Parts: sequence; C-alpha cells; structure tokens
Amino acid sequence: MGPLAAIYGIWQTNTTGEDSEVPIWILIFGGAAIAVGYNLMRNLGNRITLHSPSRGFCMELGAALTVVMATRLSLPVSTTQCIIGATVGVGLCAGDVKAIHWRMVTWAYAGWFITLPCTALISGCLLAFVINAPSWAAPL
Repeated sequence: MGPLAAIYGIWQTNTTGEDSEVPIWILIFGGAAIAVGYNLMRNLGNRITLHSPSRGFCMELGAALTVVMATRLSLPVSTTQCIIGATVGVGLCAGDVKAIHWRMVTWAYAGWFITLPCTALISGCLLAFVINAPSWAAPL
C-alpha cells in the first residue's frame, strides 16, 4: 500500500516528502485486497488441482525460481501466471492429465490475454481525457 499512499500524499500536498501519513481508507483498501486475493487464490488453486502443504511448497518455490530466472534474463513475467503454471506442473506430477481441471486453467490464461487489450483501451481513454481536459491555468 506504500506506492498508493505515496501517490495520494503527493496528489494531496503537491510536494514529495520523506514521511507522510497513510490515510485509514488506504489501509482498509489494502486489507480488503489482501483478503479478496487470498480467497481468490485459495479457490482458484483448489479448483485447478488439490493442494497439500508439500504441493504448495513446491508450487511456490517453482514459481519463485521462475520469476527470479526471468528477472535475471530481463523477461517480463506475471507472477500469477507463474503460480498457475506451477500448480499445473505439480498437479501433472502428482497424478495424470485428469488431475487438472483444464477449464479453470484455460479461464485463467484467457483472463490474462483479455487483460492486455482492456488495459490498453482504458489507459488510452484516460490519456484522451487528460489531453483534452480544459485548462484554467494562465496561458504561457
């Protein structure tokens, strides 16, 4: 929540400072995001394949090593996609192809591919609003 608090602090005061107060609504927003994200990953993970502590350890370690190697190679990766791929890998090693709920895997990857054009469209629209916004400042 640090970056969001910093951006909000700069927006409020128009200055960059070393320390700033974190509003309570940012803390509540962060807590809600963590709770929703935890439940989402728990449900998504158990719907792809069954989890156990040893399987979870292997998934997390595999995803972390993938992210570290990709970072060393300067490749952009999504940590969510890495953990989903690790979940599929562990599920395949622990059982057979039927141990994986392939519809959930397809849904997760389709969501990632849909996110790219949607994000481009939203950010382009926001930029259009910013560029074409009226300015009340004195002309230079």
